[in-house]
This record gives sequence, structure tokens and C-alpha cells, in this order.
Amino acid sequence: MADEAVINYPDLLGYVTGGARCNVSIVQVALALRPRVVKAGRSFEVLLLTQNASDADVDVTATMSIPETDSAKKKGRFVTKAARLVVGLKPAEVGYVVLPVSTLPDTAIGADYKIGVEIKATPLLKGSAKPMRVRLPEGGEFEPTHIAAETLKKLDELKGLTFVTQARSRLAPNTLETNLSVMSGKLGEIVDFKPGWVSLWTLRDHQDDRLLLYRYRDAMLNQVLPKLKRARLFQPLLDATSARFEKAGYPLKPIEAQFVAKLLTLLLEYASPSEVSAGGHGGLAAGNYNLLPLLDQSRLADPRPITVPHWCRAFLRTMTQEANAANHPVEVIARLLYPELLRDALLYAFQLIEQNTGEELGSEEEMRTYGETVLAMLAGERKLDFIHAYMPLVLGGLLIFDSVIMPGEKLDELVNATKRMLEERAAEKNADNELVFSVGGRLLDRAIMKYGYRELD
Repeated sequence: MADEAVINYPDLLGYVTGGARCNVSIVQVALALRPRVVKAGRSFEVLLLTQNASDADVDVTATMSIPETDSAKKKGRFVTKAARLVVGLKPAEVGYVVLPVSTLPDTAIGADYKIGVEIKATPLLKGSAKPMRVRLPEGGEFEPTHIAAETLKKLDELKGLTFVTQARSRLAPNTLETNLSVMSGKLGEIVDFKPGWVSLWTLRDHQDDRLLLYRYRDAMLNQVLPKLKRARLFQPLLDATSARFEKAGYPLKPIEAQFVAKLLTLLLEYASPSEVSAGGHGGLAAGNYNLLPLLDQSRLADPRPITVPHWCRAFLRTMTQEANAANHPVEVIARLLYPELLRDALLYAFQLIEQNTGEELGSEEEMRTYGETVLAMLAGERKLDFIHAYMPLVLGGLLIFDSVIMPGEKLDELVNATKRMLEERAAEKNADNELVFSVGGRLLDRAIMKYGYRELD
């Protein structure tokens, strides 16, 4: 029996506070002031660092209390426009609440003004469902390499603040309180701090795909992968391919669009290969595009980072934003994630062509750079041309067209259509793309030898 996956999500709050935290229901919090020492007449910010320790959406209500009087017993010397703020956190999200406070110019100096924040956390689940904990109450590990550089910079800036994590008292276990010092000073430039929420990290931002596979394992196995079959995939991918290439200024002939769509369909079928299903592909052929081993409980329990195909990486992050994406994976991929799927297909097609022709097409890095050029062309940044349409996508599709046979297709007719395709493109042949025509001719000859050839009326 496989080991149950146990994942403790990255402890960003602990990284900032040195491990200290206050657990309030299903969130973890810490309180700081920025700055802790303020001149009379100036403003400061109350920051409530908040880490959702669950896999559910959570509403966090932060209610601030400020001194009613200053040390000279004068009232109204501390002013705020937002003493209460309600923030909606995504599953596992980390960020901080900002509550600005202003002091009047004649506020009396003092070193022990109390600033408190009461915290309430409400999971947004239907019925009797309970949120699942994804961070332990005592925190866990933090791996900087899995955090975007910009986020890490913000976290390091927060580390310079002094955070309070001890509750005010046993009678107020959900309230944090810290001290503010006020110094004398002249009225200076007024800084207009804004109340609100600053999101630092969500599942979408994490660079280790293992967390997302763990979070959406059941959805991938039971909703997404079963739908990634050619009967559902091929036509939407064919329509998307034809439309995108036409928009990019290089309309594909029907057989060319079919080859590209077959290539894309094959990669998605590789996600859950089957030896026995009709037209099935074995796990060996699927290679690194096979997601089933990565969704195994024992592999998810293994802390080693996981790398998934680009389309899957984008789809997992789409699910963090669109709860219904798992119910419509084909539409989401064909409509929204087509460039990411094409990014996978470009490298795979290059590798296929090298393996089957012996041609040296460059290093993997050069292939990736070339692929980014193709994607830029399809995005409208440059006009698409013959060489970038054919190499490697159309030629890659020609290599695997017999691995994705659709109902009613006849292999000899596909070979015949391929011959006519190259003949009709011959007018575009020049010194720059001669290699593409040469490779295409060789691949056609191989298909003719394999399936025979007959002219159609």
C-alpha cells in the first residue's frame, strides 16, 4: 500500500518571523508596526501578516484598536479611517493586512502606546464540510528556491520588522497587541497610507509543482485525465490550430493543421497512457509526459521537486483561480492554454525529428529559443512563415500521424494528401528553408514505404 502523502506547505510566515506565530482558527498571524517609532503628526501602518493554513477560502476580519487618549490624557490624537477590514484569502494564501493610523501634531510623546488587532477567521465551506490543514500549527520548512525572486525580496523586507505573536491575554486569545513609541516632531510631509491587502504568495505562484499536484490530485485523476482522449481532444485542437495559424498570417492547409493537432492530441493522451485501450500508448512511449507516476501517493510524499509538462503546469495554476476548470479541461486547454501545450509540442517535435532523421538541429537550449520565436509569431509579434510553421510542428505531426488515427481516416489517403501538401508548398522553397523541404521529403518517402501510395482522382 502506497504511503499517504503528507505535505506541509511552505512556511512563509515562519521565514519572516523566525518561526513564531499565533494560530487563530485555520490561519496563522503575526503583528507589526511600520515604523514602530513615529514622530507626532506622522502616520504609521499596522501590518497583520496572515498565512492561510488550510485548503479552503477563508474570510479574515481584522479589527484594530488604537489609544483613545495620549499620555497627556488628550482624546482623539490617534486617527484611522479603517479600523476594520475583511479580507478573502485563497487556499494557502499568504499576505498582510494594512491598517493606516495617523497621529496629530500635538500628540504627547510616549513609549508604551498600545495598538491591538482582533482576528477572526471564517472558512468558506458549504454544509458541514471542514477545511483540510495544509500547514502544521508549529509551521514547517521554507525553500527559497521555490519562491519567486520578487516575492522573496518582499519577505526579506518584512524580516526587518519586529513581529508580535503572543495573544494579548487568555481572555483575548485572538487579539495581538504591540507597543508604539511617539516622539516629538514638527509636521512634515503627510504620507497617505492606504488600507488593504497585499498578497505575497498563492499556490499559483509556487514553483514546485508537487504542491499543486497534491492539492488537485483527485481532480486530475478523476475529472481531468479521463477526458484527455482523442475523441474529445482532436476537433477542438484542430479548430484552435487552424484559427491561430490563420490569425498569425500563415493559414495552414487542412492536412497541415491535422498534423499539428495530432501532435498536440498525442501529448495530452500521453498524460495517462494505457497499453490496452484503443489507440493506447504505453508508459515508455509517453516518457516524461506521463502524469500518472507523479500522482502516485508515494511520489507526492517524496519531498523531491516535481517537473510537469508546461500545459499541466499552467492548468494546475488555472485551477487555483477557476474552480470549474477541472470539469472542462479540453475547452480550457484548447482555448486558454494552447500556447503552453504548443511549447511542449515544439521541443517534443524537435526531438522526434532528430531521432528519426539523424539531423543535428541544435542544442536543447537553441530549440527552446527557436520555439519561443514560433510562439511569439503565433502571438502576433512577428508574421509567421513556412519554416517556422513546418519546423518542427508540421514535420513532427507527420512523424506521428499514424499514432492518432481518427474515425474514418485512411492511412494511404493521408500519405497521398501529404505528397500533395509538399508539392503545393514547393513555390515557397528557397535557400533558407531547403533543409525543411529535404526533411519533409524524406519523411514522406518513409510513410510511402510503410503504407503504400496511390493517387486519388
